[in-house]
Amino acid sequence: NARKLRIDVDGIIDAATAAPEFGEPYLDLTSGEVAWQSDLTDEDDLTRAIEEDPDRFAPIPRYEGRGEFGLMRRFADAVDEADVRHLLDVALGGKGSFSRFRDVLRGYPDLETRWREARDATLLEHVKAWLAGIGIEPSFERRKIETPRAVRPPQEPRIGLFDLLLLG
Repeated sequence: NARKLRIDVDGIIDAATAAPEFGEPYLDLTSGEVAWQSDLTDEDDLTRAIEEDPDRFAPIPRYEGRGEFGLMRRFADAVDEADVRHLLDVALGGKGSFSRFRDVLRGYPDLETRWREARDATLLEHVKAWLAGIGIEPSFERRKIETPRAVRPPQEPRIGLFDLLLLG
């Protein structure tokens, strides 16, 4: 039987996709909140709490960049407008593709919202599967995804000599 727990699902999604330098994220199985263990010191409060009651905390697994890149690729391939699909395809080539992809989307607020919703839905399923695997039946409320305003007109992503050499 799964244990019911009200959780901070958005905090878990943020933790699962955060850069490793932020430390190690844990789900507090008592409060449903996300707690961070800093790599800077062994003497932080969370480290002591984990040592005192290791069954209270579950390490939150990272959603790997390869998975997110595949998600970006599938999203780009599904875009109906050929010119925008081309911009996204170019953005996804080589080093720096994550930021170039986001840069292209900033020029298309509706498309950026669709991306954020698609990414969010995939990550939510990832989190739910992990929670089920550790015996948690979650309850939660989601934060609203706002439609961003266009920052600037879309343009071809910049590809430098390094990118060309990298792509071969």
